Amino acid sequence: MAGPLSGGPLLSFSLTSLKFGKVTAGKTSGSKTVKITNIGNFSLAIDNITVTGDFARKAGPAKTDCGAPLAAGASCTVRVTFTPTLTGARIGELTFTDNASGSPQSLALSGTGG
Repeated sequence: MAGPLSGGPLLSFSLTSLKFGKVTAGKTSGSKTVKITNIGNFSLAIDNITVTGDFARKAGPAKTDCGAPLAAGASCTVRVTFTPTLTGARIGELTFTDNASGSPQSLALSGTGG
């Protein structure tokens, strides 16, 4: 298993989840941001970033939006919005497929449609 001690890339999230609270069904929330950091010793190549449920990835500035490989110690950000399709609790995931140990890595997303 590759990690910082064995010389591999290692992805770290700034948060353990993104919680959006209550949003009117059919309306889009403001975006929330999660910071991704490569805490390993080699470049982190992110192959794919997916979002499930009533959540969407919002494009950001190219220099910060996790579109290029991350050098050791480098960070990028991903912005997510919530557009509930129904009332009640809604869940999803923000998932990163990459060359780090443990890929894919996911972050829980939640909100309530009102």
